[in-house]
Amino acid sequence: MPLRSDVSDDEFNSETAPGIARAPALESGTRQFPASVGRYRIIRLLGEGGMGAVYEAEQDQPRRRVALKIIKAGWASPELLRRFEQEFQILGRLDHPGIAQIYEAGTADSGFGLQPFFAMEIIRGEPLTEYANGRRLNTRERLALMIQVCEAVQHAHERGIIHRDLKPGNILVHENGQPKILDFGLARLTESDAQATRQTDMGQLLGTLAYMSPEQVLADPSAIDARSDVYALGVILYELLAGKLPYELTRHLHEAVQTIQQVDPSRLSAVSRMYRGDVETIVARALEKDRARRYASAADLAADIRRHLNDQPIIARPASASYRFQKFMRRHKALVTATAVVFLVLIAGVVASTREAMRARRAEHVAEAEAAAAKAVNDFLQNDLLAQASASNQSGLSDKPDPEIKVRTALDRAAARIEGKFNKQPEVEAAIRDTIGRTYSKLGEYPESQKQLERALELERRLWGPENPKALNTLNALGRTVWQQSNYARAETLLAEAVEIQRRVLGSEHVDTLLSMNNLANAYRALGKDKQAEALYRQTLEARRRVLGPEHPDTLTSINNLANVYWSQGNYSQAEKLYEQAMVIQRRVLGPEHPSTLLSMGNLADAFSKEGKYAEAEPLFSHTIEISRRVLGSEHPTTAGFLTDFASLYQRQGKYQLAEAYSAQVLAGRRRVLGSNNPETMDSAADLALAYLSEGKFVESERLSREVLEFNRKKQPDAWQRFRAESLMGAALSGKDKYAEAEPLLIEGYQGMAERKQRMGWMGVPNWYHVDLAHDWIVQLYQRWGKPAKVAEWKKR
Repeated sequence: MPLRSDVSDDEFNSETAPGIARAPALESGTRQFPASVGRYRIIRLLGEGGMGAVYEAEQDQPRRRVALKIIKAGWASPELLRRFEQEFQILGRLDHPGIAQIYEAGTADSGFGLQPFFAMEIIRGEPLTEYANGRRLNTRERLALMIQVCEAVQHAHERGIIHRDLKPGNILVHENGQPKILDFGLARLTESDAQATRQTDMGQLLGTLAYMSPEQVLADPSAIDARSDVYALGVILYELLAGKLPYELTRHLHEAVQTIQQVDPSRLSAVSRMYRGDVETIVARALEKDRARRYASAADLAADIRRHLNDQPIIARPASASYRFQKFMRRHKALVTATAVVFLVLIAGVVASTREAMRARRAEHVAEAEAAAAKAVNDFLQNDLLAQASASNQSGLSDKPDPEIKVRTALDRAAARIEGKFNKQPEVEAAIRDTIGRTYSKLGEYPESQKQLERALELERRLWGPENPKALNTLNALGRTVWQQSNYARAETLLAEAVEIQRRVLGSEHVDTLLSMNNLANAYRALGKDKQAEALYRQTLEARRRVLGPEHPDTLTSINNLANVYWSQGNYSQAEKLYEQAMVIQRRVLGPEHPSTLLSMGNLADAFSKEGKYAEAEPLFSHTIEISRRVLGSEHPTTAGFLTDFASLYQRQGKYQLAEAYSAQVLAGRRRVLGSNNPETMDSAADLALAYLSEGKFVESERLSREVLEFNRKKQPDAWQRFRAESLMGAALSGKDKYAEAEPLLIEGYQGMAERKQRMGWMGVPNWYHVDLAHDWIVQLYQRWGKPAKVAEWKKR
């Protein structure tokens, strides 16, 4: 979304907010201004911005001094008038000693057109930080002052109002010590009936950047709630105590936004040791980037400050070391992150691999060989992976060194250096390739994963034989990454081989055997072998419950997969029960943001959707996607799957514009990650074609449907995707009144999907409702074509 470049200022200059009555910004004689506006006699100019001005004025009845906020006639656009009216309506609902009171709003004819204005309480005071510094308030006094500010903000929140531009310049402290919050002109109503307000500012970055929350800098008003104001209060509190902002922001917008979203604020204890403990913890909780971990309300923040002042235990707790490490791992997707993960797994893998090699070769010096292997891995990490962080070591690799080298780039370069490097240490090469292959898989880079795993498997089989447990484990991993690329037939072959050997060599209830069984069942299900999949899922689940226990992550995965079979059969109520059972345990055992937990959440949301429980499905989808984007990335296959299902939910509800938006997002991502010549990419193109069709965008729908159909006629000539594409293209042509051209496509598409549904069950047509859609499109074709007999014939089918 486009961001405004003037994000540091509101329409009115941030240094001259309405109501400031200390030293006048301009003397009355230096600039011409009106003698009166309506019933108000102008005394002096308090402040002026590009679009409006604030005057000190006097009202006759009742006689009082006011701050008069006026929009210049030339700037009185419909949008500004709307926001001006909104500000008046908002302030009129607030009645709190900590919020400047509004008296009247209206318009006045200045001779240059109508000028909107409103009169409000004039505050004779100083901005919050200036007041505290000028009076040399100690820490307790500053915290007590902040409690009053929080209470005023809470008053607004309880009336459904978010300020969105809280900063010291908008909080004046009266001579008597009462802080007053000004300028609710950027506030946003939060009631469900304020739809127009929620839609107006999409893409505009309103407010003052330094005090914005990470969600607010995304410029999406739907992401903002009361916790955004809590974040701003945290920035203000930090500044009030430390005398500076928690971040150093550059003047470059994109860099400033990145800092707010990704960089942790400087610790208060680094400013002064006196802030160690409760005060630092309270401020850190208010400044949490994850709003779910932030104080839920301004009242909660005030309550914790009050507890600290009363020497009571606070509710907030310092972030644990594991939590800080998780944040670091999620935020830094650069070389150091990849190295840490790869290093740990490589060392473990190489030690295990070396032992296998030593046993196979019956070497006498196992310890020396293990040490040599570990040294080889260390050298590889230092010289081929870690060294890429140095610009000098990147020479020759690209035109310009990359100071922010990413995981994918580091892996690509490291993988390219393996060939020939370990000719005398094949067990080390196998371990490194196996680890890099699995890392690629976790990043969703399946073709590269397959390449590395195939080479690792070749080496392991040559070293230890095809029945070696390590080689079998790699065979299973290879089968899974092939499955991820939708090559289900080959995946079935690889995984069936792994299961057969593992059952014989390791036993039917060995954990490696059970993992391969689970993956083989996935391949069965993808191929439409529903009965075989269900039987193998049940067998795997029962064994995992016995061997691993009912709450082991692998057991929970099996519960989820069995639910998937019920889902495929259209038994959504049974699937819903299992998804929910798995999700509840996973949240407790694995945590609410673990990828397996996310899968259960997404599956449960989709089951709700298929059952027509849209009120339950929509918020669960939104929450799941929010976490998935943050934890896995916006273009990870899991995130893409959630977005696809979310688009399907909107399609079912008839919210076609939203369905189009999400489908387009998934298609763009899959084209980048998987390429256009990929079945999943084409599935996403078909989803977008359906959204276009539903909106009456027949040209766009035909174009995409034709692309999908040409792909599937070559790659999947007998698959349901081909028939779906024929049906979609026929419907688009029918919409363009090309009935003769549309008829054979619609009929062939419908018959192909219907036959597969009858022959293969629910797995024959993954999006089964397309069969009903295809039938309806045929009826509509004949209705538009004027063939009533054909209409009657097809309505009977």
